[in-house]
Amino acid sequence: MALIQMSRDALTNLHEDELVDELAAELRNPSESTRQPLIIEEQLNDPKLLTVFVVWEKWRLISAGARGRVIMEAYRRAQSQRHERIAHAIPATTEEAVQLGLLPYAIEPMLLKTERDNSDEVYKLMQAEGAVATPSGLVLRYPRLDWAHAAYERLNKQIPDCWAIVKIEHPSED
Repeated sequence: MALIQMSRDALTNLHEDELVDELAAELRNPSESTRQPLIIEEQLNDPKLLTVFVVWEKWRLISAGARGRVIMEAYRRAQSQRHERIAHAIPATTEEAVQLGLLPYAIEPMLLKTERDNSDEVYKLMQAEGAVATPSGLVLRYPRLDWAHAAYERLNKQIPDCWAIVKIEHPSED
């Protein structure tokens, strides 16, 4: 067995490179899936500029300061001039995206005490649908109602009448 010694910086750079490659691949060939990374591009008042949000649990692997660099480098690698239009690159974990109001739609299991026997199956289905583990439990969150509705339909085919789509209102700032 070989012993490999790496500094924390080298490990961070390794994670950054892997994330850049993975994000660039998603940008080159966007999947139809609602799984992460979830890339949301918002057109600014100036049509030449974009704010890019990337919701991804893998941000936890690297420092907050490196996350924006990863987004910019991935865009540069994937879409040569498109990265020049990015005014703001905003990385967010699922919880951070919820706080920002980017994921207002949730699918929640509606289990009664008598249905607790199904809870393992419910959680497996949620994970298969792309749910993210947070301190408050497993969550399925979506930026668009049609995405939430499609996931609801898939889940409802597996376990009927067990799911609800909930819109979480983001408090407006005064």
